Amino acid sequence: MTRSLEAYRAGDAGGKIDHVVVGGDVGVEEALAEALQKRLGVTTELYNPASTFGWEPDEGAGASAFAASLGLVLSHAAQDEAHFDFLHPKKTESIARKRLKKAPMVAAVVVVFLAAGGIGFAQYTKPGRERLAKLEHRIRVLQRKEKDFNKFLKLYEQVASFERSQVVWVDVLYDVFSLLPPNTEMLVTHLETNQRDRRLTLKTRSKHRQTPTDLVLKLEAFRREGATKPRFRARVGPQVENDKEKYPFAQDIRIWVLNDGVAEAGERAVGKSG
Repeated sequence: MTRSLEAYRAGDAGGKIDHVVVGGDVGVEEALAEALQKRLGVTTELYNPASTFGWEPDEGAGASAFAASLGLVLSHAAQDEAHFDFLHPKKTESIARKRLKKAPMVAAVVVVFLAAGGIGFAQYTKPGRERLAKLEHRIRVLQRKEKDFNKFLKLYEQVASFERSQVVWVDVLYDVFSLLPPNTEMLVTHLETNQRDRRLTLKTRSKHRQTPTDLVLKLEAFRREGATKPRFRARVGPQVENDKEKYPFAQDIRIWVLNDGVAEAGERAVGKSG
C-alpha cells in the first residue's frame, strides 16, 4: 500500500487522497482501514464484494484477488502516460520509457539478425564470387598478353615498313637487264644504286643516238606480272659524242624504281614469317 501511494503521489504532485475503500472479507479489512485512517488522515470505508457478485457471506475470503483484478482493469482503461513504476515508487514510468528500456535488446536482436543474414548471403554467393574472381584474373592476363601482342605488331610494322622502303636490287637488275638491247648496240660500263632515292644509274655507251631513248620507253612500258602500275620511271642524261669510239654516244640512264603494287621479295619474306 505504501508503494502504491508513493507511486501515485510521484505521478501527480497536486493530487491528494480524500477517501479510502478497503474491499474484501478475509478478516484484516477493519485493521487495515483503521491503520490507513490514522496514517493518511482520511475517511475509510469497508466493502465486501460478496453481495455484489451474489456470493454467500462466508465466500468473501474467495475475493482476495478482487483488488488486483480491479487494478488491472483500471490500468487498461487509464491513459498510458500515468503508469506507476512500483519498483521505483518516486518515479513515474511512461510507455515510451518502457520501450526505450527494451530498445537495446531489440537493437541487439536486429544486429544479430543482420549479421546472420550477411553470413548467409556471403555463403550463398561465395561460388559466384570465386568464379568472378577467376574471370577477372583471366581478363587481366589476356590484357597483359594483348599489350605484348600490340608491342609485337608495332615492331613488326616497323620492320615491314623498312622492308617495303628497301629495294631488292637483284630483282631490279634482272628486270632492267632483260630490257637492254644487245651488246652490239649498247654497253653498260658502270652502275650505281641509291637506296634512299630508289634510283639506279647506268653509265652506257651506244652505237646510235636513239638507242638510249628507245630503252627509256621500254623501261616505262614494262609491267611485272600482277602489277597495275609502271615498274620504272627513266630519263636519259646529256649525251657526249666521240666519232673515234666504236660506241660513239656516251650517256647516263637514270632509272627510278616505283611501287607497282606487287610485293617485293623482302616484303614477301616478312609477310610469310608473320
